[in-house]
Amino acid sequence: MLNELATAAVLSLGFTTHAAAEVDHHVQSARIVETTAATMDGAARGHHASETHDVPVIYLHGAHGLAEKGCPWMRPGANEVGVLVCPEAIRPDVGGTWSWGGDVREQAVVVNGALSTARARGASSDSAVAVGFSQGSYVALDLVKTHRASFRGLVLLGAEMHPSAERLCDGGVKRVVLGAGQLDGAHASMKEEAEVLGRASCLEVRFLDLGRVGHTYAAENTDGLRDAIVWAAGV
Repeated sequence: MLNELATAAVLSLGFTTHAAAEVDHHVQSARIVETTAATMDGAARGHHASETHDVPVIYLHGAHGLAEKGCPWMRPGANEVGVLVCPEAIRPDVGGTWSWGGDVREQAVVVNGALSTARARGASSDSAVAVGFSQGSYVALDLVKTHRASFRGLVLLGAEMHPSAERLCDGGVKRVVLGAGQLDGAHASMKEEAEVLGRASCLEVRFLDLGRVGHTYAAENTDGLRDAIVWAAGV
C-alpha cells in the first residue's frame, strides 16, 4: 500500500471564502495546497502518475466532507489514466468540513479552477472525468446540465437521482457509472436508473456495486471502483 501511495501523484486543492458580508456569496481567490499521496511518507511530488495517459480526473466530495478523506480511494483508477485533483467544496461547516452549497456558478469556479491546475501540471485540455460522491454527484450533474464544465465520463456514487440522458449527451458525456454500496439506501434506485439510462443510444452506462457497505465511497469492491474510473475515461 505504501509503495502505491508513494508513486501516486495527486493535487489536493483547498479553497477558502471570505465572510458572506464581505463577498456577497461570491467565491474568492483560491488558496491552493499542493500535496500528493507521497506526503504520507514525507515526500512531495507534482506530476501525475500515468506515463501513457493524461486525462484530468476530479473528485467531488459529499456534504460535510473533506476532499482528503475520499481522494485516496480514487487514486488507483486515476493513476491509470492521468491527473487527479480533489478540491474542497465552497461552504465551511462546523467542525472543519465543507459542503457545496446550491450556487452552480460558485461550484463551477471551484471545479474549473481545479481542472485548470491539473492541466497546468500535465493533464490534457480534453474533457475530464468527474467522480462524485453524494452531494458531489449532484454537483457534477448540475455542471453538465448548465454547460459550466465539460466531462467525458461521470462516476456518480451514493446519490439517488434521475439524470436525463438527453442532457448528459448534449453536455458531451459519453460514459456514465452509477454506483452505491449494498447497504446504501440509494443502491436499488441507482441500479434501476443505470438500466434506464443504458437504453439511450448516445450513452454507455454501467452500474457499480461497491460491496457490503453503506453510504460511503469507501468501497469493499476496490477493484470495481478503480475499473469504473478507468472505463469512464475511455482510454
